[in-house]
Amino acid sequence: MGIFTKKSKDLDALQNAIETRRTVYS
Repeated sequence: MGIFTKKSKDLDALQNAIETRRTVYS
């Protein structure tokens, strides 16, 4: 469960980075 939670958190961070980058480039 701990590993899954960490992976999920990393995935959220990655998604946020992509969203931010998309907003900057748009």
